[in-house]
Amino acid sequence: MIKRDVLISGPTGYVGQHLYKYFINNGYRVLTLYRNKQELVALLKAISREFNPSEHFNISKPIQKKEITKFLENNLVQFVYIDCIGSGSRLTNFHVLDEKVILNSIENNYFIPTLILQSLLPYLKYNQKNTKIINIGSLSEKDLPKGLSVYSSLKRAKSFLLMSIAKNYSVNVCNFLVPTLPGGVSLKRGISDDQNMKNFDIEILIQNIKQEIDRELVDISYREVIL
Repeated sequence: MIKRDVLISGPTGYVGQHLYKYFINNGYRVLTLYRNKQELVALLKAISREFNPSEHFNISKPIQKKEITKFLENNLVQFVYIDCIGSGSRLTNFHVLDEKVILNSIENNYFIPTLILQSLLPYLKYNQKNTKIINIGSLSEKDLPKGLSVYSSLKRAKSFLLMSIAKNYSVNVCNFLVPTLPGGVSLKRGISDDQNMKNFDIEILIQNIKQEIDRELVDISYREVIL
């Protein structure tokens, strides 16, 4: 079985860090799309790795779609793209219709991920049979929590976009819906709980992602997996 390269967006968040460490420790070639260089350098330092610009692409504003596509063309042949970009906002802010918080949520949960996916499309046109897309979504799009309509709607919109890409580009897409929300708050424990994602077993997600990567490619596939 050919071991594909792994491209991760949002490598410094809770999920992204765990996945980055897992794939590095298991011999995968990992590239990242990052926004905060200081956080990325700190992550690399923690696992005794040097920052190599050719392995990491800065997607902080303004995002250049052509440049991301060029980065893919220069580095990847058979690869898995895993989107781990987080919300960047604490959940409690959503109880008040704060314009800044809402705009930040739109940017982090839909605008930036959509630009990245659009950057993938020219590459997918010729490499769809060698590519998988894995999204870390939220159960909130299925069970709308009170006060989180903006967040949930954005997650749902992104899922529809992923469905469209799977259908129109014949790409394998797997959308993992996890019981967590911005700031790592657990859906199962309620939005008033300020516990972080320790409430969610990250190993379950990692093992499911590994199984998805090892699963044989099919012509067209969009799958949702609820964890």
